[in-house]
Amino acid sequence: MINWVSVQVFEKRRVFFLKAAVDKEKCTGCGQCVDICAVEAIQLVDDIAVVSDECIECGACVDECPNGAISLD
Repeated sequence: MINWVSVQVFEKRRVFFLKAAVDKEKCTGCGQCVDICAVEAIQLVDDIAVVSDECIECGACVDECPNGAISLD
């Protein structure tokens, strides 16, 4: 049986703790993260990736980034 209260608490914590973050020092603006994002939550601003609140924390951008500039914090 699923405890829905626990699931809701987990989801709130997951959203709070697993926000995609971009290391501006490592980002080269290649755009691979923009291309892989299924919900179009990443855009390039001044050749740096910027993640919006639309991010669903799937981790695809983390795996796609050739420079290791994106992490889930």
